Amino acid sequence: MINFIDTVMRESANSLGRALEAYWPTRVSDSCELPERNISLHCSLALANMGFSVMQELAFPGSPQTERLDVLAIAPEHSFALHLEFKSYTYGSMAASLNDLERVKRFSVNRGIDAAIFGKQLVDGVNSINCEVGVVAGALWRSTHQNTVLSGIAQEDFTARVIALDGVVCKTPHMIRRYTPERGRAWDGAYYLYWAAVGDWRSKVDASRRLADPGPVTDGVMTQWENTIHL
Repeated sequence: MINFIDTVMRESANSLGRALEAYWPTRVSDSCELPERNISLHCSLALANMGFSVMQELAFPGSPQTERLDVLAIAPEHSFALHLEFKSYTYGSMAASLNDLERVKRFSVNRGIDAAIFGKQLVDGVNSINCEVGVVAGALWRSTHQNTVLSGIAQEDFTARVIALDGVVCKTPHMIRRYTPERGRAWDGAYYLYWAAVGDWRSKVDASRRLADPGPVTDGVMTQWENTIHL
């Protein structure tokens, strides 16, 4: 599953990077902000191109209508579901994602859909989903004088919370776009896409984007994908 999620994030970063070759979506400032909806958009496009059914702004079943999930992606044949939240980490802070980790793990597909309204096929498919993975992803600016290894209190808190939830943080982020301006020192650097997963991330996904037969987690997985980011 984590290799698949990483592939999705790489495709998302590449897609957003291509868009940023054509235009910059906000005013230029020293904060290097990148609106988070751009990240969720391109991740949704990547998942849709892989055959997923993708929806945005999902209500939490049994919760107040004001609570929403950024993106829900359902694999072909209702094999598994991804719950995704996105952030733009302005000034390097990941504090805004602490609650998102809890939310993507708490969210679950609505198994109370009325078959008399929506049809037995849809309801049976939703009720057959027994693997749900929460993903939190965000764009973080790194200047040319910084490496991609995270540091700081907000990053340490984020990583600690992922570990406490039995999750995993990506070891290597994906570059979205690099800027090497002739002027404007604040823009001498690059955007990177970081992500973390909680829930059933140890499940395996085959080449057809379907859940593979369950098996033991190998040491190779945790060698490539570690719980910490080596802060």
